[in-house]
Amino acid sequence: MRTLKHATVLWALPAVAIAHSTNEASSDAGEIFLICLLFAFAAWYAIGSTRVLTASTAGRAGLFKRSALFGGGWLVIAVSLLSPLHTLGGRSFTAHMIEHELLMLVAAPLIAWSRPLGVLLWAFPRPVRLSLGQVGHRHWFSSSWSAMSSAIGATLIQTITLWLWHAPAFFNRALLSESWHAAQHISLVFSALLFWWSMSRAAAERRHGVAAFWLFFTSLQSGLLGALMSFAEGPWYARYVELGLSGTFGLTPLEDQQLAGLIMWIPGGAIHAIVALWYLHRWLKAPGLRCLPTILVFMTLAVPVWARELRVCADPNNLPFSNRQEQGFENRLIALLAHDIGATVTYAWWAQRRGNVRNTLEEDVCDVIPGVSASVEMLDTTRPYYRSAYVFVTRRDRHLHLSGFDDARLRRLTIGVQMIGDDFSNTPPAHSLTNRGIVTNVRGYMVYGNYANTAPARSIIDAVADGSVDVAIVWGPTAGYFAANGTIPLLLEPVQPLLDGPWLPMTFAISMGVRKGNRALRRDLDGALDRNKDAIDRILRDYHVPLIAQ
Repeated sequence: MRTLKHATVLWALPAVAIAHSTNEASSDAGEIFLICLLFAFAAWYAIGSTRVLTASTAGRAGLFKRSALFGGGWLVIAVSLLSPLHTLGGRSFTAHMIEHELLMLVAAPLIAWSRPLGVLLWAFPRPVRLSLGQVGHRHWFSSSWSAMSSAIGATLIQTITLWLWHAPAFFNRALLSESWHAAQHISLVFSALLFWWSMSRAAAERRHGVAAFWLFFTSLQSGLLGALMSFAEGPWYARYVELGLSGTFGLTPLEDQQLAGLIMWIPGGAIHAIVALWYLHRWLKAPGLRCLPTILVFMTLAVPVWARELRVCADPNNLPFSNRQEQGFENRLIALLAHDIGATVTYAWWAQRRGNVRNTLEEDVCDVIPGVSASVEMLDTTRPYYRSAYVFVTRRDRHLHLSGFDDARLRRLTIGVQMIGDDFSNTPPAHSLTNRGIVTNVRGYMVYGNYANTAPARSIIDAVADGSVDVAIVWGPTAGYFAANGTIPLLLEPVQPLLDGPWLPMTFAISMGVRKGNRALRRDLDGALDRNKDAIDRILRDYHVPLIAQ
């Protein structure tokens, strides 16, 4: 251990070897420079390893094992810096992030676990090794090294370095300047090597709990940085914006940044958490699965680093839209969108009656309410995902074919109309009928119906089928679903006019509503709605929703 401390002055040299040599790694000069550095680093280790083997009579198996770890780390560095991934990083933040993750989360721990400093020290002639040893004994160096290499010191150095270099001002500078770019990669890799080496040393000293704690802490803070990138309202880095399309699958700069953030958030956080769980297991010294409950608790705490929950308020008994068995088309749409944005769905069941928004979304019971009018003012709404209209529902064998609200037959036919309250003045068709003096022959059917029934909204459709009313005026999705699932053939025709005066629209664009100001979720849902338009249309057709062109 003392030998490693004495050799600390060598840390900066291998770090330089894994930094970018140029922002244009495809140039011949850059390629040659990187190859020379990498092979010089490998040769340095090989010389030291050969001298240690020559001087050793025992422990060779351990040296071979550490050499394999070092070789694996060296190979990851070579692949990261000499493959097309390096060149692509100049155009795509996602590629750049993958390169950083390979260097900091794969190469750095492999090299740190190989404990290479003693071997690298042996590559020097004996006088140089003695001189380095004398430096290591000096108080200023020893105290500085102890502070830097402690578990808390190394963790804080890596944390500060990570956040600093991903701040827009510094990251943009690194993209535009050769020297700043090199400094960025040197410091990131050096801090990662120091962090993983300190964790390895803590474990070697049987302080597994300490290593697990700081690994878990790192998982949280790096996950937080990735989440901020993913949910940012705009791209952080001007250089990628200037390029327009990022070069990665045609993503926009914002989408490219969001994908990069997810890579830091989920795989990055997971690697730290998994290693932390391993050290926690070692700390508990539990054989087999006896420590499983504790590990599960630890994993539960770690899940928020990468898990996402979509809390949905929906009606528990309102087919065809939703029900507690998740049989409605809104349930299917929510499942589709949640899968697209990588979220799990939890429902808060609440009847979609007056006061619903006030008692749910505004009380933070949920994050989204599907199936709301795009024009509602008390919510922020997504882009509409369908438009439908009120329809006349009649029996096909009656051949009524009503022309609209001004059809004279409406004054003598028995009409069923949907109601929200206890009067006829609350739905657009009720207003239109009342404005024309058509009142006495109207029968009201509650939109939500009797919740003791499994499909309370279908009563108005059943009334047409059994002849209780001659015609019903029903919201399109309700009419289409129950008419298609009945035994009596029914005819659905959009009411006319679709705009009955300036204040009585009969057609509505339907969106999903989120809390005022929750622009991040609205943006995510808008993106998912755009990407899944064809699948959404298929679901609407499956439920026989009458669609009006938007």
